[in-house]
Amino acid sequence: MADYNMQTFKKTFLALLTGVIIITIFTKCEEEKEIPAPQIFSNMPEEGYNINIDDTLTLTPQITYDYNTEYEWIENGVIIATTKEFEFIPSDLSTKNLTFKVLSPRGNDSYSFIINTLKIINFEKLELKKDTFWNASNGEKGFYSNDIFFTSKFDSINYWTGFVYSNKSTKTKDTRYLSCTASGAEKSNNYLVLSDNDTTAHKIIFPVKNHYILKNIQVINSFYTNNKINDVVNYITTFTLSFKGFKDGILTVDKIVNLAANRNNYGNSWKTIELESLGEINELEINLKITPDSLQIPKIICLDNLSIKQITSQLSFQYE
Repeated sequence: MADYNMQTFKKTFLALLTGVIIITIFTKCEEEKEIPAPQIFSNMPEEGYNINIDDTLTLTPQITYDYNTEYEWIENGVIIATTKEFEFIPSDLSTKNLTFKVLSPRGNDSYSFIINTLKIINFEKLELKKDTFWNASNGEKGFYSNDIFFTSKFDSINYWTGFVYSNKSTKTKDTRYLSCTASGAEKSNNYLVLSDNDTTAHKIIFPVKNHYILKNIQVINSFYTNNKINDVVNYITTFTLSFKGFKDGILTVDKIVNLAANRNNYGNSWKTIELESLGEINELEINLKITPDSLQIPKIICLDNLSIKQITSQLSFQYE
């Protein structure tokens, strides 16, 4: 009996001793394991962030192994902040390059944030009741948004020439004031609706004392026109938008954009159209072309977020 107890004691003791040794070795390895240097990640778009001059942008870098670290935000070689997050407040129309650095005893990392400050005309401050539109029915020749004039001419409830604005969101087959997404770009409320009757120039007129370089504009087919296209889709040969830039009355560039991605997509999703190639302008003319003319498809298209990149002499914008 004594021998049995002694053997049991030895086995138990050896098991405990082995466990202590394993735990000691494991703990030692963990103590000796080094934490890697920090790394910065961001989901910034390829061209950088586009921000409206009226807005602010909070930059929040993602950092791995963010332990015992310090931060620096640098602009033009000068440290402007030492926090992890940074709130960028635009002051002018320009492109800024901000360098973010993370510093630690184990190593450093840096990342460049590109911020494009634009003047984005999004029409959200134009007053409308819910699910309605404005169509110059009182004889107006157009409307202003941020000191920029959009020409318009009313003929009847379903017929007008030029630009009107809408926040229609109810899909009814006969409405001509509705976008394919039943909203503005990026799910906003207000958007433009352009009706082109081929006989009148549809103009966006900027204050003449300035010249403008535009960045882009977003476009989408109207719900009404898209339905008409679907009825005769196999017969359509052309579905394009023309953007004509004018500088002091002289044509700069006539940019033609094909809106037909394929037979199943005639501009029925919001698309961003680049406009920098127009150069300096103070007038923009937009026309929609659908051929053959014999199809008699109403030429109605929706637009939103006209972005201005540069103004030669800074203008103090007035809101609606």
